Amino acid sequence: MSNFNLSSIKEIYFIGIGGISTSALAKYCQMLGKKVSGSDKKSSNLTNQLIGLGIKVHIGHKKENLKNADCVCYTSAISDDNEEFLEAKKLGLTLVKRSELLGAIAREYKITIGISGSHGKTTTTSILADILIRANKKPTVFLGGENKRFGNFCCEDIENKGIILLEACEYKKNFLDFKPNISVVLNIDNDHLDSYSNIEEQVETVEEFISSSVSYVNFDDFYAKQLVSDKIIKVGLEGDYPITAKNIYQKNGYQYFSVYYYGENLGRIKTKLKGKHNIYNCLFAVSVALELKIPFCYIKGGIEEFEGVSRRDEFMGEVGGKKIYCDYAHHPRELKRLIESIEELEKTLIVFQPHTYSRTRFLSDEFVDVLSTITGGLIIYKTYPAREKYDRKSSALSLFEKIVKIKKARYFKSKKRLIEFLKTTTYHEKIYIVGAGDVYDVAKILINEKKK
Repeated sequence: MSNFNLSSIKEIYFIGIGGISTSALAKYCQMLGKKVSGSDKKSSNLTNQLIGLGIKVHIGHKKENLKNADCVCYTSAISDDNEEFLEAKKLGLTLVKRSELLGAIAREYKITIGISGSHGKTTTTSILADILIRANKKPTVFLGGENKRFGNFCCEDIENKGIILLEACEYKKNFLDFKPNISVVLNIDNDHLDSYSNIEEQVETVEEFISSSVSYVNFDDFYAKQLVSDKIIKVGLEGDYPITAKNIYQKNGYQYFSVYYYGENLGRIKTKLKGKHNIYNCLFAVSVALELKIPFCYIKGGIEEFEGVSRRDEFMGEVGGKKIYCDYAHHPRELKRLIESIEELEKTLIVFQPHTYSRTRFLSDEFVDVLSTITGGLIIYKTYPAREKYDRKSSALSLFEKIVKIKKARYFKSKKRLIEFLKTTTYHEKIYIVGAGDVYDVAKILINEKKK
């Protein structure tokens, strides 16, 4: 873990400032009184937010942008030949990785809560944030998505530094830059296989992450239950665990469940969130809140009034009589959960954008198996490459060529043509825009064009 100290830094520059995590860090640094600037490949809602706060944002990476910065923050996703990164090294500026900066910030707080897991981090962190805010705990929150109340960042008391709540991402072992007092392991899955030699190495790294903390672990999860620590507290739905949920049922668009804490029934909670996986997410938020001695009434209220996270089964609006939804699912396990939760699937068109070539390559068979279960329509949209270079053999087109041998599907490379097709298709009653990349823009364009 880095010994980076933010207090001596006067001006900090972010490479990729429009990222969901880096933009939150930029907001925090500005609150501390630092001079903040940065760059990104293109404009976005997040870069516009930063500009609105008075932060200088350059579109395009150029070495001239650095100017007076004495520190440069970067993410693990940037390439080694990034012009600004190389210039920072040449000038001898302080270089700090995004996770190292967040780890340095967390060390200033009395309590650090780290939410880890291959799936569900953003939703669980967001639910817990709402509970903490409701209980007047004044948390600082760094979110890997956008809570519909406060976005990707919340800081209610920067002076006292009581509780910091953050997502702990396992990509390139970045979460080892955090030393939480309380940790959560929602699940461990075969994701980010470009960062680990195998799933066993990932389990070992998660074990290192939780080693210094009280850790709430999902013991229904095959790999998570293999973790060893004398500070683990078992959580789940399928065993006799200290913390569990019972009497789960759905009615009128809500899910209901009762929380059992060491055998005691604390009460019933309802949630707008769909699917069994969201019962787990709620249960882990409950577990941490109880660890913090938060009264159950605040926990219940926080969950029942939780508005959700953008791009998680998010209803966007209607276009031509078709309901448009968005979801962030980009792993076969997440896709399976989403598909199972969709009512009248046979009347639904799913547009899926693979996220990175490496994930498609490692999990190709799993993607084919899951996507082939769709009884409605299916469109595969061009790969969102993120940090990776083009790889035809691991592309969205190659995935489509495998799927189309099993079920009818379409492939689109052009965003314009995809949008035109979605506006004119008449068979489907619902359209789900799915993936972690820029496919979200397709939904926003469809909805915005309707408003004009």
